[in-house]
Amino acid sequence: INSTGTPLSVFDLINALLKPKGLQLKNMWREAKSRLEFVDTDKMDVYVLQVMSILRQSYCSPKYLYYLVPGQKKTIRTAGGELKEETLISDIDDFNKRWEDAVNSIEFAMDMLKDPREFGAISAQYLPYVSILPVFAALQSISRELPANQRLGAQHKIRHWYWVSVFDSRYSGSVESTSARDFQDIKAWIEDDDARPALFEEFQENFGGLGLDLRKEIKKGTSVYNGIFNLLILQGARDWVTGNVPQHGDLDDHHIVPASWGNKHLKAGFVHTSLNRTPLSAYTNRKVIHNLLPNKYLPALIED
Repeated sequence: INSTGTPLSVFDLINALLKPKGLQLKNMWREAKSRLEFVDTDKMDVYVLQVMSILRQSYCSPKYLYYLVPGQKKTIRTAGGELKEETLISDIDDFNKRWEDAVNSIEFAMDMLKDPREFGAISAQYLPYVSILPVFAALQSISRELPANQRLGAQHKIRHWYWVSVFDSRYSGSVESTSARDFQDIKAWIEDDDARPALFEEFQENFGGLGLDLRKEIKKGTSVYNGIFNLLILQGARDWVTGNVPQHGDLDDHHIVPASWGNKHLKAGFVHTSLNRTPLSAYTNRKVIHNLLPNKYLPALIED
């Protein structure tokens, strides 16, 4: 909190440290902000710094962001156990380049996540996590720098990690330590097929035999709920009237069996499960189907 009582974010503190160096971080963020507006979060400015930090030192908690200040020395321990100092960001030009690289990486990551052919989060409200963006963007960045013959395998591993993270709710709590660990583990796995992270075995143990009970997924916006919604898009879900893939800004989360009927005839909450939801255009949902039961409207749509 500053002298006027205004709370300061990590971004504000880094901005204050950079001003004496001749860097106007808030101006840099204003220029980049419009490129990253797909996701509505007040942490996006910090996410850019976190991507810079992950790519440079594998960690992204607030204390590590301090070492992004140009010329700031960091004490590290060598493989031989000796302590030495290193400078992560050499000067203003180095900072500017890494900032722009991080903005580009997040923008690229968002484009992938919202693509109906890639990850299916066609609307920001159906992104399983916002907090997964920094590590996802960083992994995409290192993937793009690989030799051409290694990129397909890297993408396969990143996707494997991403969907396990979604359905295991890995990014629902405190995420900085998880981001750092996942980045290091997936990067090592990309470099060595034998270094498969333990998180996959843990996921298999938790869900391999029992699966996921989707009847319990009734809360809109959770990672599993949104992940199912994304998979519907990836599997080619289309609007039942137009035949088009529902687009961002014209997307409704439709109850297949209407909530008005389900609340009366089904056990509490069951009508809201992700098993009874599908993406439709707002017009089809509200004007064509509205509160009709499927056995009423489907025959009519099929006949038409």
